[in-house]
Amino acid sequence: MPIALLKILSLIAAGILLFSCASHEIVISSDEVASVAKATQIKTSTTDQSVTYIGPEIFTIGTNNTSEQFGLVATKNSHGHVTYRVFAKLIYLNGLREYQSAQIVDGATVPLKSINRTPGPCNAMGCEFGEEISIVLSEDFLIQKKNVGFKININSKKGITNTLFFSISYLTGYMSVLGK
Repeated sequence: MPIALLKILSLIAAGILLFSCASHEIVISSDEVASVAKATQIKTSTTDQSVTYIGPEIFTIGTNNTSEQFGLVATKNSHGHVTYRVFAKLIYLNGLREYQSAQIVDGATVPLKSINRTPGPCNAMGCEFGEEISIVLSEDFLIQKKNVGFKININSKKGITNTLFFSISYLTGYMSVLGK
C-alpha cells in the first residue's frame, strides 16, 4: 500500500474519531443519580422542626496535595424556606492557608464563610492543617446547573486556589431528594 494512501486513510480515521467525540452526548448513569439520592441524609430538628438534607461527601485530592471533602447541605425551616450551601473541609501540610473567597468558575463570586481553622499533628512530612468552610448558593443556581454541573474556585490568603467540582449526577440525585 503506498504511503500517500496510508496517510489519507489515517486522516480520514482521525476525522471520524474527532467527529464522533464532538457529537457525543453526556450520558448520566441512573445508578449514580440513585446512589447520590440514597446517600443523602435527612435530619429533622426536634427543637424548631427544620429539616436538613446532607448530601454525600465527595473526596478528592486537589492543588498542592490538599485533601478535599465536600458536599451540599440544604436546610428547610418550619416556614418552608430552603437555604443551600457547599460544606467543605480541606486538609493540607505546611502552614495555615486561610481560605477567604469563592467564585463559580466562569461566574460570580459567592459568599464564603470560614467555620473552623485548626492545626493538626506534625510528622516527618510537616504539620497538618485543616479548614472548614461554607459557601452559600441559591436554589435557582443549583437547578440551572443540574444539567451541566459546576465548579467553584476557593482562594486562600496564601494564593493557593482549590477547585471543587459537582457533577451532573451528584446535582441531579441530590436535588431529586428535595423535589427539584
